[in-house]
Amino acid sequence: MVTRIHLFSDLHILSSSDFLYRELMQALRESLSDTKNQNINQTTVWGFVGDIFDIFLGNTSYFTNSYADFFELLRQALESGIEIHYIEGNHDIYLKNLKKVLGIAPASNFFTYRDSAELKFGNFKL
Repeated sequence: MVTRIHLFSDLHILSSSDFLYRELMQALRESLSDTKNQNINQTTVWGFVGDIFDIFLGNTSYFTNSYADFFELLRQALESGIEIHYIEGNHDIYLKNLKKVLGIAPASNFFTYRDSAELKFGNFKL
């Protein structure tokens, strides 16, 4: 089994018109497209390792509405079997409520962490 891991951290995106936001969206779209066309023996993991947005409160719809295309892409990724790990930073907080705010069913492939995480993929640890 091959695992493809994409990690994103400390982008501090200010708005949906931010250059880094457009770059992030492009990278995620490419990964999603590759995942849909990949061999069945591959797994794709997206890791958001804190401070993706300059400020993001996961318990309000204001931010999910402001970045609706990002969260729609997350929904599509989950439906395609991509495993998503989102670790809170000091600029993105209250992520434990993100599933509820986004209307995502308690998916087995979507994980949020408050402080830190040790992720294991076979014999590989992150």
